[in-house]
Amino acid sequence: KNGVFKEFCEKARKNLEDSLKDSKTLSVEQQIEEKYKRLIEAIQNGEINTVELKTPGKYAIILGQSGRNNIQFKRPSNGRISEHTVSLSRLQQLGNEFKTQAQLERLDNLSQSIRDVIGGCNATWYWAILHHLYKTYGDVTDNATANKVDRKNYVFVIDEINRGEISKIFGELFFSIDPSYRGAKSAVYTQYTNMHETDEKFYVPENVYIIGTMNDIDRSVECFDFAMRRRFVWQEITAEESAENMNLPKECKAKMKSLNDKISGIEGLGSSYHIGGAYFLDEDGMSIKDFEETWNLRLEPLLREYLRGMPNADNNLNELRKAYENAVNN
Repeated sequence: KNGVFKEFCEKARKNLEDSLKDSKTLSVEQQIEEKYKRLIEAIQNGEINTVELKTPGKYAIILGQSGRNNIQFKRPSNGRISEHTVSLSRLQQLGNEFKTQAQLERLDNLSQSIRDVIGGCNATWYWAILHHLYKTYGDVTDNATANKVDRKNYVFVIDEINRGEISKIFGELFFSIDPSYRGAKSAVYTQYTNMHETDEKFYVPENVYIIGTMNDIDRSVECFDFAMRRRFVWQEITAEESAENMNLPKECKAKMKSLNDKISGIEGLGSSYHIGGAYFLDEDGMSIKDFEETWNLRLEPLLREYLRGMPNADNNLNELRKAYENAVNN
């Protein structure tokens, strides 16, 4: 099945593609979608299980919906579920080409006419479903209006990206996040295309932005290889900036700054070990009130780990505690 990232990209792709369409095209697609939803509802309610084929007296047997909301059919040869389905997106493409029941009925070479618009598919079933939509719910009209779709940016955030297995997050799409491989020009068939209901290619749209966060002293950062690093720009968020972003009160900022200044002066530590603003927030996201408890339960255990194995560890920890307790609130 599609992963979270692939589904996210499909949403962004639809927005990007729709933003480039004129109101007439969008109007047709919205009309087809409305008719399609009514048909799906009828299928779910058991009101319909067959649709007419172009050959008089012949019918296609509907089995129901797939997981992707496509319409499934029964194979006429053995009665099993067919791997071929009818999707809304391709019906919309057909609707822009054939807007009425009469147009569909006049087609001489049904298979070629359908394939010329939407490529390889089971043209017979696409014709049958679109014909049913028009016959039952009416043709597409030219007087319906549709609002223009604005292009949006889609932001995919991977918190602590260095702790994830990049190959599992992006898989074979790893190269596709590179800006030079974005867009339809670099679309690829995924390795599971033969198992999907359509033969559509995949790409990461230009309106997708990926933000990964990490703490740069975590040992797992070493596993974040250079192939991934070069696909990102890098922005450091300092402890002071985190405190500002979290709107911490002055007392919290003062204690944090005093503690971090002392951390910077300890050999073997430095700014990478600074305490960030999150340590001064409670579980509800509010600033802490009990500074002693915060030291005892949050800060001292962490700092002990930082200092483990270093010379003068106990003395340095006492100095850090004094800096924390005696911070001046400017």
